[in-house]
Amino acid sequence: MTYGEDVNWYRNIVAAGDASWLSTASSTRSSRSSPTGPMRGLRAFGGAKAVLLQLLRRREFRLLHRHVSAGRAGGPDGRLKPD
Repeated sequence: MTYGEDVNWYRNIVAAGDASWLSTASSTRSSRSSPTGPMRGLRAFGGAKAVLLQLLRRREFRLLHRHVSAGRAGGPDGRLKPD
């Protein structure tokens, strides 16, 4: 996804503190987001992506913490089980 402090989805997650998103045929929900340091953020991407982000001087990263609700817990990959 397009990234930056001025991108609507990013500002909405920071303001709301949580988010839901769809990927292929599954959905995932975060319970909160929190800032993290550049080293941890770059490690999350790894390899060539981390190098590219360094070259672009990206310094702000956020962690999206997976939400687990009672009776509808996600699997080890964090994906929610369908209703």
